[in-house]
Amino acid sequence: MDTTVLIVSGDRQRCRSLKSLFSEEAFVLISADGVDRARKVLPKILPDVVLLGEDCIDGCNGLLDSLVSDCVVADIPLFYMDQGRVRIISEAGIAFLIDPEGADEDRIWPLTVQLQNRRLTRELYRAQDWLIQKDAELEESLVSATHIQKSLVPPSPPKISQVDFGWNFLPCQKVGGDLFNVIKLDEDHVMLYMLDVSGHGFPAAMVTVAISQTLSPTMGHLVKRQVTTAPYYELPPPAEVLDTLDRIYPVERFEKFFTICYMLLNFKTGLLRYSNAAGPLPLLIRADGRREFLSAGGTIIGMGGILPFEEAQIQLEPGDRVFLFTDGILEQENSAQQQFGLERLVEQLAGGMATPLRSLCDQVTDSVLEFSGAVSAQDDMTVLALELVG
Repeated sequence: MDTTVLIVSGDRQRCRSLKSLFSEEAFVLISADGVDRARKVLPKILPDVVLLGEDCIDGCNGLLDSLVSDCVVADIPLFYMDQGRVRIISEAGIAFLIDPEGADEDRIWPLTVQLQNRRLTRELYRAQDWLIQKDAELEESLVSATHIQKSLVPPSPPKISQVDFGWNFLPCQKVGGDLFNVIKLDEDHVMLYMLDVSGHGFPAAMVTVAISQTLSPTMGHLVKRQVTTAPYYELPPPAEVLDTLDRIYPVERFEKFFTICYMLLNFKTGLLRYSNAAGPLPLLIRADGRREFLSAGGTIIGMGGILPFEEAQIQLEPGDRVFLFTDGILEQENSAQQQFGLERLVEQLAGGMATPLRSLCDQVTDSVLEFSGAVSAQDDMTVLALELVG
């Protein structure tokens, strides 16, 4: 950006002489034929510097004092030429290191150097203002992303008399990529999933939105697709759902990968089918206290089908519970840099088998927060549970 210089002189010859000191390619030169005129144009053009001719010093004391005051208020340095040398009248709060006793050939060089310094300083201030504005816009975007993320969380579980559900979702301040859902697909089946998109912030949240739409039985055809024979739809098995996600969400396309555990439960028979793409292994706790991690599955989503996804089925009995959770719970640290860990989580879940699911899920996140103390959450913390009750 060019530096603007306001040259003030009622002597045309003097004005031309002052202009000749500057390179017009590097400076925008504006002239005013006297101090009174300079005061009028000053607030309109806001120059980087005001340079007075010698003729403006004598006989203009009142006007000159007003011009000096105007320049100080506007943070504009004011100089005048005295026998070919630049002298300071007002620094306007900026330390201009100009030698008033310098040789004639150096009379303008110090001024141009300081003007360049002033220009760079102003550009720095503008850049800082721009960064502050962008930071505010980013914060607003993150708030919006948080609202979007929370809006995707189901407000309440589906009404199924044979199954009880519970969950707790605690997003971190950075806006992560955790998402889960529980959706009744027909009169016999309910599907549930837990996913975690890599990274934080707005990009992760937007990928989460896209995946949720893909897994919606009303907006997509991945979890419930139409066929030509009765009942005119079919429910793809979990491994096939993950294979399809792996094809349509490659890492190269979104620069994100994600883990997901997808389950399909026949709540009338208790048959649970599942496949887990590299997420924390779901935990099955039987009514009699036996524990089992559900390990069938494969690698993360986004690798382009390098490995097939395995699928398994589990027969649930009344009182059996299944827990899904993200690594934000397991990896949360305390001030001693210790992680909450899987062992603590399993013991709390196993010890809470008599506690209603909703309360138990709340207790899990409360325990993690108590464990971490003053250490803020670095990732979303999500736990989702189901229990076959009849």
